[in-house]
Amino acid sequence: MDKETAILERKVAALLRDHLSIDVPSPDTDLIAEGMLDSLALVELLVRIEEHLGIAIAVEELDLRDLRSARTIGGLLSRRLAAQRVPRAA
Repeated sequence: MDKETAILERKVAALLRDHLSIDVPSPDTDLIAEGMLDSLALVELLVRIEEHLGIAIAVEELDLRDLRSARTIGGLLSRRLAAQRVPRAA
């Protein structure tokens, strides 16, 4: 895992803890299977990510596999940031 992804993973865990009262026991904990992250909490998390990290993710672009743990969410955010840095052809 690269440094950026690790940082984002920790930020996601902090957002979950501080704003959704979800204490993530491990970065690999399956938040959905454990019943910690439901659809309402997911929407709230997406709002907090955009608000605090400046990364917007449209619900229709989501893949549930990317939202299962703090680690997979951190990876998703890292990929989004990398895509934003790629210059687009005019």
